[in-house]
Amino acid sequence: LDVTRTINDTDPALSYSGSWYYSAGRGLGDYGDDVHATTVNGDSVTVAFYGSAISFLTERNSDEGSIAVTLDGAPQGTVSGYAASRSAQQVVYSVNGLPPGLHVLTLTKQSGTYMLVDRFDVS
Repeated sequence: LDVTRTINDTDPALSYSGSWYYSAGRGLGDYGDDVHATTVNGDSVTVAFYGSAISFLTERNSDEGSIAVTLDGAPQGTVSGYAASRSAQQVVYSVNGLPPGLHVLTLTKQSGTYMLVDRFDVS
């Protein structure tokens, strides 16, 4: 992925739905040392982007679960934020080869204690 833009979790390109909270200065290797997080299943984040590819990078940890993915209104299945131990800036979802132009990606928390949003890389 030849990144042309990195979208941090605080970028106005992101739209959060539900009861997300902001956590800064965590010192855990997050991009920009900050994340948005939620504990509520059904909460979502939506990013509108111009390009032909996008990757969602965030922390993986044992208290994170499945995330439903929708791209341009079409369900893309689920991905998992689960890992046996914490690791920052992991690619949890990635797609490329999209027709160049405007796309909308929505990620919705399905399970686990937390869902975290760290950054998106667009190209």
